[in-house]
Amino acid sequence: MIRSARRSRRQYISSFWSKAQPGSAPGVLRANPMHHPSQVFVIGYGPEGYLEQAVENFDDIQQFLATWPVVWVDVIGLGTIEVIEKIGAIFNLDRLSLEDVIDTSHRAKLEYHENDVFTLIKSGLMTDEFEPEQISIFLKKNAVVTFEEKPGHSFEQVRERIRRGTGKIRMSGTDYLHYALVDEVIDKYFPILDRIHQQLTALEDAIVKNPGKDIIEKIHHAKSDLLLLHRTIWPVGDIINMMIREESPFITKATRTFLRDCYDHSIQVNELAQFYRDTATGLMNTFLAYEGHKTNEIIKLLTLVSAVFIPLNFIAGVYGMNFHYMPELEWQYGYVFALSLMGSVLFGLLYWFRRKGWIGSNG
Repeated sequence: MIRSARRSRRQYISSFWSKAQPGSAPGVLRANPMHHPSQVFVIGYGPEGYLEQAVENFDDIQQFLATWPVVWVDVIGLGTIEVIEKIGAIFNLDRLSLEDVIDTSHRAKLEYHENDVFTLIKSGLMTDEFEPEQISIFLKKNAVVTFEEKPGHSFEQVRERIRRGTGKIRMSGTDYLHYALVDEVIDKYFPILDRIHQQLTALEDAIVKNPGKDIIEKIHHAKSDLLLLHRTIWPVGDIINMMIREESPFITKATRTFLRDCYDHSIQVNELAQFYRDTATGLMNTFLAYEGHKTNEIIKLLTLVSAVFIPLNFIAGVYGMNFHYMPELEWQYGYVFALSLMGSVLFGLLYWFRRKGWIGSNG
């Protein structure tokens, strides 16, 4: 519960700083102090080779654009507004789209502009909890511009394919690079789901073998991660479907074939996330049923003990009244008779309970 509260508070603060102030002009970019400072990296490549470097002088980007058939500019971190505005000016990016880039609480979407295609999707990282990350991609004729919310290795596989020249990537255009980036975002969900599946399997074993008091909290955390994961994943399939169905001069027919495979992966991820959510709910119900069963067993035991001692207390109470004219008080065998009566009642009740199946092997 504490972990979920911290995540909600962190998301609220980030959303507050990212959104434009009420009454401000459209397209105003507002720095978020929680975002990492922006770093810019550029890769230019073609069939003959590639060149990769960190950008210190923005004039280097213009040189890449003049030299290489495909240029990929990757902005990591959204905390430096000046850098984002400069990249936007170089590539003539829509100001409203740049505002969405900084607003990390924005839902995933796809927009077709005159000069580019803007894709906003959600990636993620699994540490102690699932942490979503916003990825913004601008697809142009000779360039792809990406904005990553956090430092990391979101597109390391694509970088390695460019460096090694494996596959079709160096022989293809910017639309194939765009597909490869989206595909890697989706593929990163499978290890996350696999880790959550392992957590659920361990929780299932713990419920059966040794359920502890922290089980319910762990199940709740898993459900919380899966809920956020499902909300993050489900729009991606619609976005890819739009890319496949809607004609655009920026996406070729050949690349749409690869996008269909990407769409299948997104559907599979969605189905797995939903399945694991149902599994977590089932584990929650199983644990609560188990706890209810334990409580019922305790109540049953206490009820049987009470049922046994009620008649014994009655007999003891009768012979403990000590009235002067009670005939058994002066009887030589009165004490033995009272104990024998109690024993007979005790064993008679136990025999009856066993016949009813309330105790013993059928209890």
